[in-house]
Amino acid sequence: FTDGDSINSVMTKWTLSSSWMEAGLPSALYALQGVLTYTAYQNLDSFAFNGLTQMKTLTAALCCYWVLGKAQSPKQIFALVILSVTPLLFEGKFQDMMGKHKKK
Repeated sequence: FTDGDSINSVMTKWTLSSSWMEAGLPSALYALQGVLTYTAYQNLDSFAFNGLTQMKTLTAALCCYWVLGKAQSPKQIFALVILSVTPLLFEGKFQDMMGKHKKK
C-alpha cells in the first residue's frame, strides 16, 4: 500500500501470477533451502556445516547488492569479513587440536 492507494485499487491490480512471484517463489526457495540444509547437516561434519551456515549471511548480502543494488556500509562489510573468516579460523584450530590428540 502507498498513502494514495485504497483497498479496492490494490485488489484490482492483484493477479495470481504477481502473488506467486512476490510470495510463492520466495517460499518455495526457502523450503528448498531447508531441505538442503537438513541434508547437509546429515552428511557434513559439524565445523563444515557451521562454516556453510555462516556463509549464508555473506551470500545474502551479496545478493542484496546484486539484485537490489544496495551497497553495505563499511562497518557492515567489516562485519561480513569477520563473519566469513571466523569459521575458517575455528576449523583450522580444531584440526590442529585433533592432530595433537591423535599423536598421543
